Amino acid sequence: MRLINLKFIVHLVFAALLFSFPNFGLSVPTTYVSAEDEDITLRSIVVSQGKDNVQGIYVKPLAGHLVGLLTNEHFLDLNPYTSPDTLDINELKSNSKLTSEIINKNKSDGLLHLQITKGQMGLLLELGLFTKKSGLLWAYTENLEKEKLDIESLKKNIDTMYGQIMNQIPYQGIILSRSSNRITVNRGSLSNMRVDQDIDVIQIVGAKRHPQFQFITQIQKEIIGKIRITKVDENLSFGYLLFEKEPQAVQAGLKILLKEPTYYPQLATSKNEAVVDHLLARKDGGVMLRGDSSEWRPLENPTFGRAYVLFGMGQFASSTNLSTDGGQQGSTILAFNAQADADIWMTRKWFLRVGLNQGSAQINNPLSGSSPSKINYSIQGLKTALGYDFEISPTIYGPRIQAMLGYSLFNANATESTPTSFTSTVYSGLGLGLSGYMPWNDENSKWGFGAELWYHLAPSVTESPVTSGTPEKIQIVELSGSAHYRWRPDISWISKLTFTSLSSSFSGTGTRAQAATSSDLSWIRVNGGMEYLF
Repeated sequence: MRLINLKFIVHLVFAALLFSFPNFGLSVPTTYVSAEDEDITLRSIVVSQGKDNVQGIYVKPLAGHLVGLLTNEHFLDLNPYTSPDTLDINELKSNSKLTSEIINKNKSDGLLHLQITKGQMGLLLELGLFTKKSGLLWAYTENLEKEKLDIESLKKNIDTMYGQIMNQIPYQGIILSRSSNRITVNRGSLSNMRVDQDIDVIQIVGAKRHPQFQFITQIQKEIIGKIRITKVDENLSFGYLLFEKEPQAVQAGLKILLKEPTYYPQLATSKNEAVVDHLLARKDGGVMLRGDSSEWRPLENPTFGRAYVLFGMGQFASSTNLSTDGGQQGSTILAFNAQADADIWMTRKWFLRVGLNQGSAQINNPLSGSSPSKINYSIQGLKTALGYDFEISPTIYGPRIQAMLGYSLFNANATESTPTSFTSTVYSGLGLGLSGYMPWNDENSKWGFGAELWYHLAPSVTESPVTSGTPEKIQIVELSGSAHYRWRPDISWISKLTFTSLSSSFSGTGTRAQAATSSDLSWIRVNGGMEYLF
């Protein structure tokens, strides 16, 4: 009897618990968390100023102005910046571990970094937002000011750049608490919150970063709930849940979106009220739109590098000095040439260059009694180099000076002749390059001019099918000048004049019938083509 009573009591208690907690054992609150969402959760922020090449004349007052702007952002706590004294934005971009340590040391969730650099073209203002968890750049903007360089005018530039950074933060507030279906958020009347306003609760589910500079280019977010505001204080608002994706999905720490929804005009209709699905179907469609019309999209700024392809012709000459028959020379003004070069920007200042040249020429065989009477040349050139940009101008369209160190190879393959007049030669060696570019007026000019010089250290030469002797005093020199016309921000037309000189003297005797004391090749070409920035 006691056993039966005991079972009855246990069942009674379990039933009471079940009816007291209707969700007991039926559902588990779903937590919506992603790495990207955690990374961009900003409750506090700190402002730092970068290295200034004008003793802080600009960066100090403008960083102070930036602090004032953040003070008005009532959903962010502004912390004082402690150390280090100055930072370089490029170092912050390239060293995420250091950036994360600096943000942690300042007890903040994010770092807003201002850097100002003065150059010949004006002031380059850079503003970047870094986050604590990843230490990576979240948002970035820059502005080149050439005319109004006083502090008050520059503050307006900072206002614009600050707005661009804040617009790249994909939310406008955070849920502070939830009790039942009552919600508190960290935005109030100072942020233009109002009673009966409906706001979305969102979750950042993914983000795409720029492959080279790592700032965010695209955000994927999901709406998981909606709140209606019932009471508004200065810095807080209170409301209740209208819906949520799953029970208990909306929790403290999730983000809110205050932007108004997008409304579209009514569909175009004809007189009989039939919907016109396509404007071209209307009678006046031909006036309004062409058949190949498409939406306008701004061109993206080049970030990876440049490449150009040129075609042309010019003069090619080959000469050799034989011990018995003296100087022999052949030349033509109909030497065809194609050239392709590419620069890959590894960082803002360092780049990798690869260049290819292909040409052909036919010259008379000047050696008496030698056949064939015509000598065909096939010329190939290859150049690979590591380059450094001294960054005279902060933009890619301004003046620049670049230094390069690389390897060059020139292969001039000549038709075999009997007896031998000209040999096939391969010149190669380590080269030093110096190039420069200057726009006609400033970086906005359509026209610009460039020059480039290559000189090779300790070059070498090989001959075939016979040799003239032991090579001495080998020289490889290349000089070029170019004119550029910028057709679009990413496309320019180029005209280029290039002079290449390959020479060597010989001592002793080789395997050819007549020893040669010297050999020279000269190649002057005029090319034209297109440059593409990508």
